[in-house]
This record gives sequence, C-alpha cells and structure tokens, in this order.
Amino acid sequence: MDEKEQQKEQIRKLGQEAVAQSKQKQLEVEEKVSQRLANIQEIMLETQKLVEQWTKKMPAEPPVKENHLKLVPPIKKREEEETTSKSSLDKPDEIRE
Repeated sequence: MDEKEQQKEQIRKLGQEAVAQSKQKQLEVEEKVSQRLANIQEIMLETQKLVEQWTKKMPAEPPVKENHLKLVPPIKKREEEETTSKSSLDKPDEIRE
C-alpha cells in the first residue's frame, strides 16, 4: 500500500470510530431520557393517588366563614361628612331647619 491509501484507510477507521461513538452517546442519551420520563410518570401517578386520598378526606363543602369585617366609607367621603356636620353645628338653629 502506498501512503495515500494508508491515509484513506486511517481516515475511514477514524470516521467509523466517530460514528460508533456518536451512536453510543445517542443510545445513552435516549436511555437517560426514558428513565427520566418513567420517573416523571411515576411521580404523576403518586401525586394523583395522594390527591384522590385528600379529596376523600376533605368535607364536601368547606365550612362557611363569618365575615367579621365592617365596611367603612372612603376617607374623602368621611371627611366631607365631618366637615358638613361641623359646619351645621356652627350655624344657628334657625338656619339648620
């Protein structure tokens, strides 16, 4: 074999090795992906079971909470009411009627 043929043979071998490595890496990636997908599916099933258990334990309707908050008029309106009531107190009785 002459030198050019040896170089071609080396290039061909290197190409085959690169293809084999690429295929091996692709298989490893696919295996890891399938494992992770299986883990995700398992987690989803476990979560679904837990949700079903919790919904069985929960009452059908949540208890009614009493509203302890009082509605208060806005500050501007309160100030206006206070000023009008003060001004009406300042006026004499005849005008108030």
